[in-house]
Amino acid sequence: MRRSQEALGRHFDADTARELDALIEGLTIHRALGTRSGDDRELTPRRHPPHHRGRPVGPE
Repeated sequence: MRRSQEALGRHFDADTARELDALIEGLTIHRALGTRSGDDRELTPRRHPPHHRGRPVGPE
């Protein structure tokens, strides 16, 4: 835990590094212990359609 906080501390202040470390650790534990098959899908970022000058690209 100390090493990860030190690594995060190179980029963030001490409080933020500690909170990010806890978040990462918690997500890792939840993912490792999750039993539902949908758990991975919940952590997958959603893809948004590409935009061009504020308008969606593709068929209308």
